[in-house]
Amino acid sequence: MALGILLRGLVFLCGLACVFGDPQACTYTEDTKSYECNAHNWALPLQLTQFNYTPQVLSLVQVNGELPSAAPSGPTFEGFDGIDNSTFDPNYVPSLHIRCAAAGQLILTSGSFANMSYVQELRFFACQVLNLPDSVFSEFIELNYLSFDGGSVSNVGFDVFSGLDIYPLTVPNPMGALAFRNAQITSAGLPNGALYNLENITKIIIENAALRVLQPDMFKRSTKLTHISLDRNPFTKISDGLFADLSALTVVSMRGISWECTCPQMWFEDYLAENNITLLGDIVCDSPTDFQGKRAKQYDLATCPRPDACGDLPGVVVGSSCLTHWDIVAYSLHPFAVVMAAVALGLSIYTRRQLDFVKEDRQGTRPQFGGSGWKGIISEKPSNKSIPRKGTEQKAKDKGKDEINQTKNSEKQNNEEKSVKESNNNDEAATKDNSDTTSDAIQKADVQL
Repeated sequence: MALGILLRGLVFLCGLACVFGDPQACTYTEDTKSYECNAHNWALPLQLTQFNYTPQVLSLVQVNGELPSAAPSGPTFEGFDGIDNSTFDPNYVPSLHIRCAAAGQLILTSGSFANMSYVQELRFFACQVLNLPDSVFSEFIELNYLSFDGGSVSNVGFDVFSGLDIYPLTVPNPMGALAFRNAQITSAGLPNGALYNLENITKIIIENAALRVLQPDMFKRSTKLTHISLDRNPFTKISDGLFADLSALTVVSMRGISWECTCPQMWFEDYLAENNITLLGDIVCDSPTDFQGKRAKQYDLATCPRPDACGDLPGVVVGSSCLTHWDIVAYSLHPFAVVMAAVALGLSIYTRRQLDFVKEDRQGTRPQFGGSGWKGIISEKPSNKSIPRKGTEQKAKDKGKDEINQTKNSEKQNNEEKSVKESNNNDEAATKDNSDTTSDAIQKADVQL
Protein backbone atom coordinates (compact mmCIF):
# COMPACT_ATOMS: atom_id res chain seq x y z
CA MET A 1 0.00 0.00 0.00
CA ALA A 2 2.70 2.44 0.97
CA LEU A 3 4.77 1.41 -2.04
CA GLY A 4 1.90 2.22 -4.40
CA ILE A 5 1.48 5.66 -2.88
CA LEU A 6 5.19 6.30 -3.28
CA LEU A 7 5.15 5.27 -6.94
CA ARG A 8 2.17 7.49 -7.65
CA GLY A 9 4.01 10.41 -6.02
CA LEU A 10 7.07 9.83 -8.19
CA VAL A 11 4.93 9.73 -11.32
CA PHE A 12 3.27 12.97 -10.28
CA LEU A 13 6.59 14.69 -9.68
CA CYS A 14 7.88 13.39 -12.98
CA GLY A 15 4.83 14.83 -14.69
CA LEU A 16 5.40 18.20 -13.11
CA ALA A 17 9.01 18.13 -14.23
CA CYS A 18 8.01 17.22 -17.77
CA VAL A 19 5.44 20.04 -17.90
CA PHE A 20 7.15 22.79 -15.94
CA GLY A 21 10.87 21.87 -16.07
CA ASP A 22 13.46 23.23 -18.51
CA PRO A 23 15.90 20.98 -20.41
CA GLN A 24 18.65 19.44 -18.33
CA ALA A 25 21.48 21.90 -17.56
CA CYS A 26 19.53 24.89 -18.94
CA THR A 27 18.61 27.88 -16.74
CA TYR A 28 16.44 30.88 -17.57
CA THR A 29 17.06 34.57 -16.75
CA GLU A 30 13.93 36.66 -16.92
CA ASP A 31 15.66 40.05 -17.09
CA THR A 32 17.50 39.23 -20.33
CA LYS A 33 14.98 36.74 -21.77
CA SER A 34 17.84 34.27 -22.06
CA TYR A 35 18.63 30.63 -21.44
CA GLU A 36 22.08 29.30 -20.62
CA CYS A 37 22.74 25.63 -21.30
CA ASN A 38 25.93 23.97 -20.01
CA ALA A 39 27.39 21.46 -22.44
CA HIS A 40 29.01 19.47 -19.62
CA ASN A 41 25.63 18.31 -18.37
CA TRP A 42 23.13 18.66 -21.16
CA ALA A 43 21.35 15.86 -22.95
CA LEU A 44 20.98 16.39 -26.70
CA PRO A 45 18.88 17.19 -28.61
CA LEU A 46 17.68 20.43 -27.07
CA GLN A 47 13.95 20.26 -27.76
CA LEU A 48 11.85 23.42 -27.91
CA THR A 49 8.96 21.67 -26.18
CA GLN A 50 11.13 21.18 -23.08
CA PHE A 51 11.57 24.93 -22.50
CA ASN A 52 9.12 26.71 -20.23
CA TYR A 53 9.80 29.97 -22.06
CA THR A 54 10.68 30.61 -25.65
CA PRO A 55 14.50 30.95 -25.76
CA GLN A 56 14.80 34.42 -27.34
CA VAL A 57 18.49 34.43 -26.40
CA LEU A 58 20.12 31.00 -26.14
CA SER A 59 23.69 30.63 -24.83
CA LEU A 60 25.59 27.35 -25.04
CA VAL A 61 28.55 27.40 -22.64
CA GLN A 62 31.49 25.10 -21.87
CA VAL A 63 31.26 23.66 -25.36
CA ASN A 64 34.08 21.31 -26.36
CA GLY A 65 33.48 19.05 -29.33
CA GLU A 66 30.91 18.65 -32.05
CA LEU A 67 27.51 20.21 -32.44
CA PRO A 68 25.99 17.12 -34.06
CA SER A 69 23.45 17.38 -36.84
CA ALA A 70 21.99 13.85 -36.61
CA ALA A 71 21.75 10.67 -34.53
CA PRO A 72 23.12 8.96 -32.63
CA SER A 73 24.28 11.92 -30.55
CA GLY A 74 22.17 14.61 -32.20
CA PRO A 75 20.73 16.67 -33.62
CA THR A 76 21.69 19.59 -31.43
CA PHE A 77 18.42 21.50 -31.87
CA GLU A 78 14.95 20.11 -32.48
CA GLY A 79 11.61 21.84 -33.06
CA PHE A 80 12.96 25.42 -33.08
CA ASP A 81 11.60 26.06 -36.58
CA GLY A 82 8.18 26.67 -34.98
CA ILE A 83 9.26 29.80 -33.10
CA ASP A 84 7.33 32.98 -33.94
CA ASN A 85 9.55 36.08 -33.67
CA SER A 86 6.52 38.36 -33.29
CA THR A 87 6.09 37.15 -29.70
CA PHE A 88 9.58 38.30 -28.65
CA ASP A 89 10.52 41.31 -26.56
CA PRO A 90 11.60 43.95 -29.16
CA ASN A 91 14.40 45.15 -26.85
CA TYR A 92 16.40 41.96 -27.37
CA VAL A 93 17.76 40.52 -30.61
CA PRO A 94 16.97 36.80 -31.14
CA SER A 95 20.43 35.34 -30.64
CA LEU A 96 22.52 32.17 -30.40
CA HIS A 97 25.81 32.48 -28.48
CA ILE A 98 28.33 29.64 -28.34
CA ARG A 99 31.07 29.94 -25.71
CA CYS A 100 33.68 27.24 -25.63
CA ALA A 101 35.50 25.82 -22.63
CA ALA A 102 39.12 26.85 -22.03
CA ALA A 103 41.06 25.66 -25.09
CA GLY A 104 37.80 24.08 -26.18
CA GLN A 105 37.39 22.93 -29.76
CA LEU A 106 34.31 23.23 -31.93
CA ILE A 107 33.39 20.96 -34.81
CA LEU A 108 30.57 22.06 -37.11
CA THR A 109 28.79 20.32 -39.97
CA SER A 110 26.46 21.67 -42.63
CA GLY A 111 23.42 20.63 -40.51
CA SER A 112 24.58 21.74 -37.08
CA PHE A 113 22.16 24.70 -37.02
CA ALA A 114 19.08 23.08 -38.53
CA ASN A 115 15.72 24.64 -37.54
CA MET A 116 17.39 27.83 -36.21
CA SER A 117 16.13 30.33 -38.79
CA TYR A 118 14.61 32.56 -36.07
CA VAL A 119 18.13 33.57 -34.91
CA GLN A 120 19.30 37.03 -36.07
CA GLU A 121 22.63 37.21 -34.22
CA LEU A 122 25.23 34.42 -34.08
CA ARG A 123 28.39 34.76 -31.95
CA PHE A 124 31.30 32.43 -31.11
CA PHE A 125 33.48 33.12 -28.06
CA ALA A 126 36.97 31.67 -27.45
CA CYS A 127 36.38 28.65 -29.68
CA GLN A 128 39.01 26.83 -31.67
CA VAL A 129 36.78 26.33 -34.68
CA LEU A 130 38.31 23.37 -36.50
CA ASN A 131 36.25 23.78 -39.66
CA LEU A 132 33.73 26.02 -41.36
CA PRO A 133 32.31 23.88 -44.17
CA ASP A 134 30.41 25.17 -47.19
CA SER A 135 26.86 26.40 -46.45
CA VAL A 136 27.29 25.83 -42.71
CA PHE A 137 25.31 29.01 -41.94
CA SER A 138 22.61 28.63 -44.59
CA GLU A 139 20.00 27.51 -41.99
CA PHE A 140 19.95 31.02 -40.55
CA ILE A 141 18.93 32.52 -43.92
CA GLU A 142 19.63 36.11 -42.75
CA LEU A 143 21.65 37.60 -39.89
CA ASN A 144 22.20 41.07 -38.50
CA TYR A 145 25.55 40.10 -36.98
CA LEU A 146 27.98 37.17 -37.20
CA SER A 147 31.18 37.23 -35.15
CA PHE A 148 34.15 35.20 -33.95
CA ASP A 149 35.63 36.67 -30.77
CA GLY A 150 38.90 35.09 -29.63
CA GLY A 151 40.07 31.56 -30.37
CA SER A 152 40.92 30.55 -33.92
CA VAL A 153 39.28 29.62 -37.21
CA SER A 154 40.60 26.88 -39.51
CA ASN A 155 39.60 25.20 -42.76
CA VAL A 156 37.25 27.87 -44.07
CA GLY A 157 35.27 26.66 -47.08
CA PHE A 158 35.13 28.61 -50.32
CA ASP A 159 31.29 28.72 -50.08
CA VAL A 160 31.10 29.02 -46.31
CA PHE A 161 28.58 31.89 -46.55
CA SER A 162 26.47 30.37 -49.31
CA GLY A 163 22.75 30.66 -48.55
CA LEU A 164 23.31 33.36 -45.92
CA ASP A 165 22.48 37.07 -46.23
CA ILE A 166 24.04 39.51 -43.74
CA TYR A 167 22.57 43.01 -43.73
CA PRO A 168 21.18 45.56 -41.19
CA LEU A 169 17.95 44.03 -39.91
CA THR A 170 15.17 45.85 -38.08
CA VAL A 171 16.56 45.25 -34.59
CA PRO A 172 17.66 47.52 -31.71
CA ASN A 173 21.19 47.82 -33.17
CA PRO A 174 21.15 47.32 -36.95
CA MET A 175 24.66 46.35 -38.05
CA GLY A 176 24.86 44.07 -41.07
CA ALA A 177 28.35 43.01 -39.97
CA LEU A 178 30.81 40.10 -40.11
CA ALA A 179 33.60 40.26 -37.52
CA PHE A 180 36.77 38.33 -36.69
CA ARG A 181 38.15 39.94 -33.50
CA ASN A 182 41.24 38.39 -31.96
CA ALA A 183 40.28 35.16 -33.72
CA GLN A 184 43.34 33.85 -35.55
CA ILE A 185 42.66 32.82 -39.15
CA THR A 186 45.11 29.93 -39.36
CA SER A 187 45.32 29.89 -43.15
CA ALA A 188 46.58 33.53 -43.07
CA GLY A 189 43.53 34.67 -44.98
CA LEU A 190 40.04 33.87 -46.19
CA PRO A 191 39.69 31.74 -49.33
CA ASN A 192 39.59 33.68 -52.56
CA GLY A 193 35.95 34.64 -53.21
CA ALA A 194 34.71 33.56 -49.76
CA LEU A 195 32.90 36.90 -49.32
CA TYR A 196 31.27 36.90 -52.75
CA ASN A 197 27.93 35.68 -51.34
CA LEU A 198 27.68 38.61 -48.91
CA GLU A 199 26.44 41.21 -51.38
CA ASN A 200 24.37 43.21 -48.85
CA ILE A 201 26.83 43.32 -45.97
CA THR A 202 27.74 46.82 -44.74
CA LYS A 203 30.62 46.18 -42.28
CA ILE A 204 33.56 43.77 -42.34
CA ILE A 205 35.83 43.73 -39.30
CA ILE A 206 38.99 41.59 -39.32
CA GLU A 207 41.08 42.79 -36.38
CA ASN A 208 44.13 41.06 -34.89
CA ALA A 209 43.21 37.95 -36.87
CA ALA A 210 46.67 36.99 -38.24
CA LEU A 211 45.56 38.21 -41.67
CA ARG A 212 48.60 38.17 -43.94
CA VAL A 213 46.99 37.99 -47.37
CA LEU A 214 44.28 40.19 -48.86
CA GLN A 215 43.15 39.16 -52.32
CA PRO A 216 42.72 42.21 -54.58
CA ASP A 217 39.09 41.27 -55.28
CA MET A 218 38.05 40.00 -51.84
CA PHE A 219 35.50 42.83 -51.40
CA LYS A 220 34.52 42.99 -55.07
CA ARG A 221 30.92 41.78 -54.70
CA SER A 222 30.19 43.51 -51.37
CA THR A 223 29.34 46.83 -53.00
CA LYS A 224 27.24 48.09 -50.05
CA LEU A 225 30.16 48.12 -47.64
CA THR A 226 30.44 51.34 -45.64
CA HIS A 227 33.07 50.30 -43.09
CA ILE A 228 36.16 48.07 -43.33
CA SER A 229 38.46 47.54 -40.35
CA LEU A 230 41.76 45.65 -40.75
CA ASP A 231 43.53 46.77 -37.57
CA ARG A 232 46.59 45.03 -36.08
CA ASN A 233 47.18 42.42 -38.73
CA PRO A 234 50.59 41.26 -40.00
CA PHE A 235 50.07 42.11 -43.68
CA THR A 236 52.58 44.70 -44.90
CA LYS A 237 50.97 45.84 -48.15
CA ILE A 238 47.67 45.78 -49.99
CA SER A 239 47.04 45.24 -53.67
CA ASP A 240 46.01 48.01 -55.98
CA GLY A 241 42.23 47.92 -56.54
CA LEU A 242 41.33 46.42 -53.15
CA PHE A 243 38.65 49.09 -52.60
CA ALA A 244 37.56 49.47 -56.20
CA ASP A 245 33.83 49.66 -56.99
CA LEU A 246 32.91 50.24 -53.31
CA SER A 247 30.91 53.40 -53.94
CA ALA A 248 29.26 53.32 -50.46
CA LEU A 249 32.55 53.01 -48.57
CA THR A 250 33.14 55.83 -46.06
CA VAL A 251 35.65 54.49 -43.50
CA VAL A 252 38.75 52.28 -43.72
CA SER A 253 40.65 51.54 -40.51
CA MET A 254 44.20 50.14 -40.69
CA ARG A 255 45.76 50.88 -37.32
CA GLY A 256 48.88 49.11 -36.12
CA ILE A 257 50.14 47.89 -39.51
CA SER A 258 53.90 47.64 -40.15
CA TRP A 259 54.01 48.90 -43.72
CA GLU A 260 56.54 47.92 -46.34
CA CYS A 261 56.93 51.28 -48.01
CA THR A 262 57.48 51.21 -51.75
CA CYS A 263 56.25 53.70 -54.29
CA PRO A 264 53.71 51.32 -55.92
CA GLN A 265 52.35 50.20 -52.51
CA MET A 266 51.44 53.67 -51.28
CA TRP A 267 48.63 54.06 -53.81
CA PHE A 268 45.78 53.79 -51.29
CA GLU A 269 46.44 57.06 -49.41
CA ASP A 270 45.74 59.19 -52.48
CA TYR A 271 42.93 56.88 -53.63
CA LEU A 272 41.05 57.11 -50.32
CA ALA A 273 41.50 60.89 -50.16
CA GLU A 274 40.30 61.39 -53.74
CA ASN A 275 37.18 59.29 -53.03
CA ASN A 276 36.30 61.01 -49.72
CA ILE A 277 36.98 57.86 -47.68
CA THR A 278 38.22 58.42 -44.13
CA LEU A 279 41.44 56.54 -43.30
CA LEU A 280 41.89 55.69 -39.61
CA GLY A 281 45.42 54.93 -38.46
CA ASP A 282 48.87 56.36 -39.16
CA ILE A 283 50.60 54.88 -42.18
CA VAL A 284 54.11 54.33 -40.77
CA CYS A 285 56.94 52.57 -42.60
CA ASP A 286 58.61 49.52 -41.10
CA SER A 287 60.89 49.23 -44.13
CA PRO A 288 63.13 50.36 -45.79
CA THR A 289 65.50 50.89 -42.86
CA ASP A 290 66.19 54.56 -43.66
CA PHE A 291 62.49 55.36 -43.19
CA GLN A 292 61.65 52.97 -40.38
CA GLY A 293 59.23 54.63 -37.98
CA LYS A 294 58.56 57.50 -40.39
CA ARG A 295 55.30 58.31 -42.07
CA ALA A 296 54.70 56.96 -45.54
CA LYS A 297 54.14 60.50 -46.85
CA GLN A 298 57.75 61.37 -46.01
CA TYR A 299 58.93 58.33 -47.95
CA ASP A 300 56.69 59.24 -50.86
CA LEU A 301 57.90 62.84 -51.10
CA ALA A 302 61.56 61.90 -50.72
CA THR A 303 61.68 58.84 -52.94
CA CYS A 304 58.81 58.46 -55.36
CA PRO A 305 58.94 60.26 -58.74
CA ARG A 306 56.28 62.85 -59.19
CA PRO A 307 54.04 62.37 -62.21
CA ASP A 308 54.35 64.94 -64.99
CA ALA A 309 51.37 67.17 -64.43
CA CYS A 310 51.34 68.21 -68.09
CA GLY A 311 51.30 64.69 -69.50
CA ASP A 312 51.32 64.96 -73.28
CA LEU A 313 50.38 68.65 -73.29
CA PRO A 314 53.09 71.21 -74.12
CA GLY A 315 53.74 73.33 -71.07
CA VAL A 316 55.71 73.92 -67.89
CA VAL A 317 55.24 71.97 -64.61
CA VAL A 318 54.94 74.26 -61.58
CA GLY A 319 54.74 72.20 -58.39
CA SER A 320 51.88 69.75 -58.93
CA SER A 321 50.22 71.89 -61.59
CA CYS A 322 50.77 72.34 -65.30
CA LEU A 323 50.95 75.64 -67.11
CA THR A 324 50.24 74.95 -70.76
CA HIS A 325 51.46 77.26 -73.50
CA TRP A 326 47.94 78.60 -73.85
CA ASP A 327 47.88 79.39 -70.12
CA ILE A 328 51.18 81.26 -70.43
CA VAL A 329 49.88 83.30 -73.41
CA ALA A 330 46.66 84.07 -71.54
CA TYR A 331 48.54 85.22 -68.44
CA SER A 332 50.86 87.38 -70.62
CA LEU A 333 47.93 89.10 -72.34
CA HIS A 334 46.13 89.78 -69.10
CA PRO A 335 47.93 93.11 -68.24
CA PHE A 336 47.42 94.34 -71.83
CA ALA A 337 43.73 93.48 -71.59
CA VAL A 338 43.48 95.46 -68.33
CA VAL A 339 45.13 98.52 -69.95
CA MET A 340 42.85 98.32 -72.99
CA ALA A 341 39.82 98.05 -70.78
CA ALA A 342 40.94 101.18 -68.88
CA VAL A 343 41.47 103.09 -72.16
CA ALA A 344 38.06 101.98 -73.42
CA LEU A 345 36.47 103.15 -70.18
CA GLY A 346 38.19 106.55 -70.48
CA LEU A 347 37.05 106.99 -74.08
CA SER A 348 33.53 106.02 -73.09
CA ILE A 349 33.47 108.64 -70.32
CA TYR A 350 34.94 111.31 -72.63
CA THR A 351 32.44 110.56 -75.41
CA ARG A 352 29.57 110.61 -72.95
CA ARG A 353 30.68 114.01 -71.66
CA GLN A 354 30.92 115.47 -75.17
CA LEU A 355 27.41 114.24 -75.94
CA ASP A 356 26.18 115.93 -72.75
CA PHE A 357 27.81 119.23 -73.93
CA VAL A 358 26.05 119.01 -77.29
CA LYS A 359 22.74 118.32 -75.58
CA GLU A 360 23.21 121.33 -73.26
CA ASP A 361 24.09 123.58 -76.22
CA ARG A 362 20.94 122.55 -78.09
CA GLN A 363 18.76 123.15 -75.07
CA GLY A 364 20.55 126.42 -74.24
CA THR A 365 21.23 125.21 -70.72
CA ARG A 366 24.99 125.09 -71.00
CA PRO A 367 26.59 127.94 -69.02
CA GLN A 368 28.52 130.53 -71.05
CA PHE A 369 32.16 130.42 -70.16
CA GLY A 370 34.03 133.61 -69.47
CA GLY A 371 31.53 135.11 -67.00
CA SER A 372 32.23 135.74 -63.37
CA GLY A 373 30.84 132.34 -62.40
CA TRP A 374 33.34 130.49 -64.61
CA LYS A 375 36.30 132.73 -64.16
CA GLY A 376 39.55 130.91 -64.39
CA ILE A 377 38.10 127.80 -66.00
CA ILE A 378 38.13 128.79 -69.68
CA SER A 379 39.50 131.98 -71.20
CA GLU A 380 36.88 134.51 -72.31
CA LYS A 381 38.53 135.11 -75.63
CA PRO A 382 40.39 132.35 -77.35
CA SER A 383 44.02 132.95 -78.20
CA ASN A 384 44.94 133.86 -81.76
CA LYS A 385 47.29 130.95 -81.76
CA SER A 386 44.49 128.50 -81.17
CA ILE A 387 41.10 129.37 -82.60
CA PRO A 388 38.69 126.55 -81.97
CA ARG A 389 36.45 125.45 -84.76
CA LYS A 390 32.79 126.22 -84.62
CA GLY A 391 30.81 123.41 -83.28
CA THR A 392 27.80 121.96 -85.00
CA GLU A 393 25.41 123.82 -82.74
CA GLN A 394 27.14 127.20 -83.37
CA LYS A 395 26.95 126.61 -87.12
CA ALA A 396 23.28 125.92 -86.74
CA LYS A 397 22.83 129.23 -84.88
CA ASP A 398 24.77 131.15 -87.57
CA LYS A 399 22.67 129.54 -90.28
CA GLY A 400 19.54 130.56 -88.42
CA LYS A 401 20.74 134.14 -88.18
CA ASP A 402 21.49 134.20 -91.94
CA GLU A 403 18.02 132.89 -92.69
CA ILE A 404 16.47 135.60 -90.47
CA ASN A 405 18.52 138.32 -92.20
CA GLN A 406 17.56 136.96 -95.61
CA THR A 407 13.92 136.98 -94.55
CA LYS A 408 14.18 140.56 -93.33
CA ASN A 409 15.90 141.67 -96.56
CA SER A 410 13.25 139.90 -98.60
CA GLU A 411 10.48 141.61 -96.66
CA LYS A 412 12.23 144.99 -97.06
CA GLN A 413 12.59 144.49 -100.81
CA ASN A 414 8.96 143.47 -101.10
CA ASN A 415 7.90 146.57 -99.20
CA GLU A 416 9.99 148.76 -101.48
CA GLU A 417 8.53 147.11 -104.57
CA LYS A 418 5.06 147.57 -103.15
CA SER A 419 5.72 151.29 -102.53
CA VAL A 420 7.01 151.75 -106.07
CA LYS A 421 3.97 149.95 -107.48
CA GLU A 422 1.61 152.06 -105.43
CA SER A 423 3.40 155.22 -106.60
CA ASN A 424 3.10 154.13 -110.22
CA ASN A 425 -0.56 153.40 -109.73
CA ASN A 426 -1.11 156.91 -108.29
CA ASP A 427 0.74 158.46 -111.20
CA GLU A 428 -1.37 156.50 -113.64
CA ALA A 429 -4.56 157.58 -111.86
CA ALA A 430 -3.51 161.21 -111.91
CA THR A 431 -2.63 161.01 -115.63
CA LYS A 432 -6.00 159.41 -116.31
CA ASP A 433 -7.78 162.13 -114.41
CA ASN A 434 -5.92 164.83 -116.36
CA SER A 435 -6.74 163.09 -119.62
CA ASP A 436 -10.38 162.87 -118.67
CA THR A 437 -10.41 166.58 -117.77
CA THR A 438 -8.80 167.57 -121.05
CA SER A 439 -11.27 165.46 -123.00
CA ASP A 440 -14.19 167.05 -121.24
CA ALA A 441 -12.84 170.51 -122.03
CA ILE A 442 -12.45 169.70 -125.73
CA GLN A 443 -15.97 168.29 -125.89
CA LYS A 444 -17.32 171.36 -124.17
CA ALA A 445 -15.51 173.67 -126.67
CA ASP A 446 -16.98 171.82 -129.57
CA VAL A 447 -20.45 172.24 -128.22
CA GLN A 448 -19.99 175.99 -127.91
CA LEU A 449 -18.79 176.27 -131.48
